[in-house]
Amino acid sequence: MASASRDLPFANDGVRIPAAWRWVFALLAVAAGVAVLLLAQSAIGPLPAVLLFVGLPLAGLFVLTEGRLGLVLPRPTGRDIAVGLGFGLLNLVAIPLLGWLVTRLIPTAPNPVNDLLSQLTAGAVPGFFALAGLQLVGEEVGALIPFLAVMVLMRRLGLPRGAAIGIGAVAAALAFAAMHFPTYQWHVLQAVVLIGGARLILLGAYLVARDLWGAAIAHISTAWALFGNFLA
Repeated sequence: MASASRDLPFANDGVRIPAAWRWVFALLAVAAGVAVLLLAQSAIGPLPAVLLFVGLPLAGLFVLTEGRLGLVLPRPTGRDIAVGLGFGLLNLVAIPLLGWLVTRLIPTAPNPVNDLLSQLTAGAVPGFFALAGLQLVGEEVGALIPFLAVMVLMRRLGLPRGAAIGIGAVAAALAFAAMHFPTYQWHVLQAVVLIGGARLILLGAYLVARDLWGAAIAHISTAWALFGNFLA
């Protein structure tokens, strides 16, 4: 179980919910970060684009929580690392299975990251891993805000906590998959099944750890293991 001192922000009855403008600001910050990463990277360079991709949603989360980032980023613990690594292993099992399923259903597009990895020199590999890890932190922050927004909306509509969390998780997974449509050459079903499925597992890490550390560690460990396997 999660630490008793941690809980999902804004999930319980009787807690103060942020004003509507804070939700709008946070969601727009996520959208702006995604737009920079997808549309402006070639113009401003990978590092500035990734820094904005991380920084803009973090700014949105700061505004949403009224500066209380500890609600989602408390002091990390050994348990967070264990949860992250455990869900990372789960993802490493699930991703090949989901990929196998998708290839049996529809034509698929290759992941362009594999082409990028094949072109890296040995000296460029550490920098690639570091930049990818930073980007994955941004993905976790960007996925959390829509999850919280939909969860709170469902609670406002009278749904019980469990149902609101479930609907919020599915909505966040679909939004995250949609962000990857261009990556997979608009093979929508492929992105929904593969990326959306992996996102649900990563959200599981967040729900167990009750913070972003567990989800970020799960995501980074999964990606680094897949990159390393490709390079081996």
